[in-house]
Amino acid sequence: MRTTYISHGNTLLAPLVGLILCVPHYVQGTMLLGDVTQAAAAFLAVQGAFNWLIDNFPRLAECLSSANRVGNLLLAFDQLEAAETAPAMAADSHRKGPSLRP
Repeated sequence: MRTTYISHGNTLLAPLVGLILCVPHYVQGTMLLGDVTQAAAAFLAVQGAFNWLIDNFPRLAECLSSANRVGNLLLAFDQLEAAETAPAMAADSHRKGPSLRP
């Protein structure tokens, strides 16, 4: 929810920053109105590119969470396999005959 506020707030404020920075030049006559509008649009385009991380944060967090779960599952399988083979080796060392475990 907070990422939505940040994303939409930045989208609304980015053109205003461009306008605030360019208005003094427009008033002095060193910039045309079209230049001010292009600068505001450029600020919006750059801000949209920076917002990519905020917009995709939930998906990135989901992906990282899934990767962590798979890693924990593989670690648990490795620990289970090690726990199964350790008692079998200890039991095989006491016996002289063949065993069914590999």
